[in-house]
Amino acid sequence: MLSNTDLVTKKQLEPLHSARRSSALALALRNYLYEPDADGAQFDEFLRRLGRSSSGRYSWPLMTALRALVRPETHICIKPSVFTRQAGLLSPSLTNKSRPTGSTYNRWLAMAQALRTQLTGLGVEPADMLDVYDFVWQTMRPAAAAEVEAARVARVTPQVPAVDANAAVSKVADPAGEPDEAEAA
Repeated sequence: MLSNTDLVTKKQLEPLHSARRSSALALALRNYLYEPDADGAQFDEFLRRLGRSSSGRYSWPLMTALRALVRPETHICIKPSVFTRQAGLLSPSLTNKSRPTGSTYNRWLAMAQALRTQLTGLGVEPADMLDVYDFVWQTMRPAAAAEVEAARVARVTPQVPAVDANAAVSKVADPAGEPDEAEAA
């Protein structure tokens, strides 16, 4: 399922393919996907049960994409590059830990939920957390910086309506709108 999305790269998937399958891993995955996880324990247990990988570390996208796809109404996929930029605006004290942990995921999730609330308040209601992920990606990816700045400038630059110069001069010359002597003759 993950390989059919753009949430996780092939390289990021490699450690998952090398994980040793077991009933303990299956139970940890089930709990990770479906049980409440306020303290991040389900996240950490799933990561622990995956074990050490000979093909690389478990990335944030790998550890969060499956949860986001299974439960998009409540979970989000984390891409640290763009989420760190978003946190700089919404949660400056939120720091990126290179290794995924349950407690850090819960802080990223809280930031994303706050963003969802803000977007809803602005009349742009996300259908689910995948919409919030898309918003963060579209606005915080490196290529978006110029687009966002151009939109910001356009929004704050006052729009001056077109003015008929002759009509404006006439009104200034005679604010009462009465014909001048030349017009009366």
